[in-house]
Amino acid sequence: MTDEGLEYTPRYHKILGTAEAIARTMGHTHVGTEHLFLAILQDQDAVPTQALAEQIAPQRITDGLTRIMHSAEYSGAPEGDFPCESDL
Repeated sequence: MTDEGLEYTPRYHKILGTAEAIARTMGHTHVGTEHLFLAILQDQDAVPTQALAEQIAPQRITDGLTRIMHSAEYSGAPEGDFPCESDL
């Protein structure tokens, strides 16, 4: 539970853990939205995955993200690009 009274679901914690594992497996030193997106896509019961599946095969998105993340142009999230929530 947070200070604002919001409860984090078990799926939320699972997605965060999966995103971290994906980042580590890829050899990345950060966990970014791309890792979160891949983690969500791995969970077939997640609402975003189900909604996307109505329009496109989630595997196509996974393949595209993975291809980009393994390309020479991918640099991840450079430090200082985005302020932390606590900095706002």
